[in-house]
Amino acid sequence: MEHAFKVAAPASRPVRVLRVIDKLGHGDRLHGPGRMWLNTLNAFHGDRTDVIACVLRTTPRIRGQFEEHGVALRHLAHGRFSPWTVRTLCRLIREERIDVLHLHGFGATTFGRIAARIMGIPAITHHHDMEFGPWYMRWIDRCLAPATARAIAVSESVAEACRVRRHLSRERTVVVPNAVHARWVVPEDPARCRERRRALGIPLDAPLVGSVTRFHPVKDLPVLLQAVHRVRTTPPPHLLLVGDGPERGALERTMRALGISARTHCVGFQDDARPYVALMDVMVVCSLHEGFSTALLEAMALGRPVVATATGGMSELVRDGRNGVLVPPHDPQRLADAVQRLLEEPALASRLAAQARRDAVSFTVSAHVERIENLYLQVHRAP
Repeated sequence: MEHAFKVAAPASRPVRVLRVIDKLGHGDRLHGPGRMWLNTLNAFHGDRTDVIACVLRTTPRIRGQFEEHGVALRHLAHGRFSPWTVRTLCRLIREERIDVLHLHGFGATTFGRIAARIMGIPAITHHHDMEFGPWYMRWIDRCLAPATARAIAVSESVAEACRVRRHLSRERTVVVPNAVHARWVVPEDPARCRERRRALGIPLDAPLVGSVTRFHPVKDLPVLLQAVHRVRTTPPPHLLLVGDGPERGALERTMRALGISARTHCVGFQDDARPYVALMDVMVVCSLHEGFSTALLEAMALGRPVVATATGGMSELVRDGRNGVLVPPHDPQRLADAVQRLLEEPALASRLAAQARRDAVSFTVSAHVERIENLYLQVHRAP
């Protein structure tokens, strides 16, 4: 496809970027990329880049959350596969004098790359996981790969998967990990933790294992339930689950079958999970595959001992035996053994948690934004 014309930015003004995402959450609740948008959009430097946020589909509640943080969202409100999205994006590019497109999600990366080609501006795609959908998505990705100026991957594992499955050149793919908000570095008040435990009905002397996740098959939460059932401590451990999702009913049936319903506490999705993570003696992420777990990074920043499955970006974030424990995916016994060891060896748990905190605090919002801004400037200036 030939470029129709090029929208160029004068040297006297910041590079104007249109960031487009399919959706920012599951229903009314922010998902991982949505939280990253909320945490980082206000951190861009107006003298270098001027970023406009655009979402294809969203809800009034999520728009309200962004407005509370001073972020205005452009809402296109087109259907998932509506071809009108291309026309609307082209109009926005022209009216807002956009220099660079930054695209998240299948709809945004598909229609956005087409609009970028039509308008003659570079497109950056952003990839958060290693799931690539049905055949037609992979076929479209292959066709649009030449229209990708750069790709951002949240981990080396995602970058490699993009090369193999999305046909994106490794030389054009940049790894930019997710960031942790500064509030996660601040310890929670112990008195408030005790008060919250009492409110949840968790005995103060009971070991508490927890996870912050969506109740979805890829998160493999039945394995966590089985592992907690197998942990033998006195008193027995309680389980705290922060999240919700389509597997909730099945998980509740598994809890009853294992006899752990009375010591399992599901608090639903939380806009701020930090007060709940602060209660956990061990934080677990047991996904079958994960591009990069921001929930895991946040728990590390808060100084919680962590156990994660050795898959995807989690294997890059957790160094087994140094800042956490890695176990094979879908192995309830190995997971139970790792959790029990951390509960029974507080000195080990404390050492791993301290190193995890030191490692996690380097994933700052400012460093994340600077790397992305440099990429905007690089693709804008490229011939």
